[in-house]
Parts: sequence; C-alpha cells; structure tokens
Amino acid sequence: MGKKTNKQMLISTLVCFVPMVVGGILWNLLPDKAMRQISWNQQGPGWDKGFVVIGLPILLLLIQIINCFIRSKRVRPASKKVFIWVIPVISNLCFIILVVLSFLWRV
Repeated sequence: MGKKTNKQMLISTLVCFVPMVVGGILWNLLPDKAMRQISWNQQGPGWDKGFVVIGLPILLLLIQIINCFIRSKRVRPASKKVFIWVIPVISNLCFIILVVLSFLWRV
C-alpha cells in the first residue's frame, strides 16, 4: 500500500470519532433516550444517549479498523477509496439521523 492509501485510512478512521466529539459538545442538549425506530404512533424504544454518543461510534470504529487493516488487502485498487470511506460515512449518517430523530420525537 502506498503512503496515500495509508493516509486515507488514518483520516477515515479519525472521521469515525466525529460523532463522539459532536455528541460530547451536545451532551447536555441531547435527550436521555435516542430514537431507535418509529412506530405508527411516533413512539418507540430508544437507546441511551451514552450508547449513541460513545458506544455506536466505537463499534463502527472497530468495524472500520477491521475493514482497513485486515480486509483491505483483498480489495481491488480501483475500489479501495470507496471501501475506506464506507464505514465513516455510515457512522456519521447514523449519528445525524439518531440525533435529529431524538430532537423531533422524545422517547
């Protein structure tokens, strides 16, 4: 792997920490529960805000490390850039969606 690929892997891994930083800043504003799913009456079970801010990003960070450093050797060079950025994008999108739903519908 080249230096450019290693640098992208490091940056994409650090991007997985963005939800934890933003969640730490917004900690006092976040409700105690975050929406996990929405039923017809717009109420549903929720996750604790600690899991949304700390647990979920760490879980996705571990998946990113496995993807980048173990599985990346099997990926074709043409699709390596997409492969490196899939999990960080999913991590940030999940955090944004959960936080927005938590502010819209209190659990």
